[in-house]
Amino acid sequence: MTIAILDDDSKRIDAMQKVLSGYDQGVVHFAGAPEMIAWLAGHLPSLRLLSLDHDLGPYEAAPNSVPLPGNGQDVVDVLVQHKPTCPVIVHSSNEWASAGMIVALRQAGWTVRRVVPTDDVLWIESSWASCVRRELASRQTQSR
Repeated sequence: MTIAILDDDSKRIDAMQKVLSGYDQGVVHFAGAPEMIAWLAGHLPSLRLLSLDHDLGPYEAAPNSVPLPGNGQDVVDVLVQHKPTCPVIVHSSNEWASAGMIVALRQAGWTVRRVVPTDDVLWIESSWASCVRRELASRQTQSR
C-alpha cells in the first residue's frame, strides 16, 4: 500500500515525509500533475491515501523540457473517472480551487478532507498529520 503526495514545495515534502516515517507505507511524491497521473495509471488500486496540492510552480521534469506542472485539478479530473480506492486530502491554500476539487471528488464518491496550510509548514505536523492519522486508522478499521 502506498501514500502519494502532489506538492512542489520541498519544505512541505520534507515535513510530510517526517510525519509519514512512522507508518509502514511506501510514500511517493510528485512535483507535477502529469507525472502523478502517469504513475496513477498503474498504482491506483494499491493506494492507501492521496494528498493533493492545487497550485504548482514550473519545474523541469527532464533536462531542457518545457515546464508544465499542471495542477491538482488535473489529477482530480483523472481520479473521478475511476472507482474510489482511498481517501484524499486536499492541502491547498487556494480556497476556490480546493472547493472545486472537493466537489468533483465527492460527487464521484471519493472520501475527501481539506487541510488549510498555515504558518509555513507547521500545519503539516498538526492538522495534516491529524487528518492522515484519522484516515489511515479509518481505512484499517474498514479492512478488518
